[in-house]
Amino acid sequence: VLLVYPMVAKVPDLKVPDVANMSPAEAEDVLLDLGLKIAKEDELRPHDTIETGVVIETKPAKNRNVKKGATVTLVVSSGSQKVTLDDYTNKNYYEIKANLELKGIVVLEEKKEVTEIGELTEFSIVDQNPAKGTVVSSGDTVTFFLPELITEYPDFAKEGWSLQEVEAFAETYKIILNKKFEESAIVDPNYIISQSRPEGSKVEANARLTIVVAIEPIETIPE
Repeated sequence: VLLVYPMVAKVPDLKVPDVANMSPAEAEDVLLDLGLKIAKEDELRPHDTIETGVVIETKPAKNRNVKKGATVTLVVSSGSQKVTLDDYTNKNYYEIKANLELKGIVVLEEKKEVTEIGELTEFSIVDQNPAKGTVVSSGDTVTFFLPELITEYPDFAKEGWSLQEVEAFAETYKIILNKKFEESAIVDPNYIISQSRPEGSKVEANARLTIVVAIEPIETIPE
């Protein structure tokens, strides 16, 4: 028995043509003439040098091999996206980041030490670079600084801290605490006489802190 199999036509490969700097209508004509299909929606992208409504590139890119009938998406310029920066202090980082990125701005995040947060949240902007009034374009970079709370040492003696309160403070901030005890007729027992790190200095983990704690004077019996 002689079996005859139908011939299956091979779909030819095509190279995606370069349609950059054409209007979408012109680009579509070129692509359709080659037997390619056009995506239903163009992709819009900011561009500083290519005018609004002009093709930047295609997806797949030019010179890529594709099958006849493949779908090609046109990437079309939405024009230059120049932005005059506002003062974004105290505003939410993620909201501002999203708005600027839509305009092609590259947004970076860094931390900045602050000693007091107040009503700020961990996502509040405390500083920016460049400053308010700077004009930036798509592709430019803006850096926003978010708060990194810096705790400072209080004056334990002046503020009347007890030994237990300082021990809790040291545990919270992972401070290595050394304790010395000294008789005092002025400071109540179990309260702080002095400390090795001055008031207002920065609290850092694994730092050593020495405190002098008051104890009751030892009574001496006269001979």
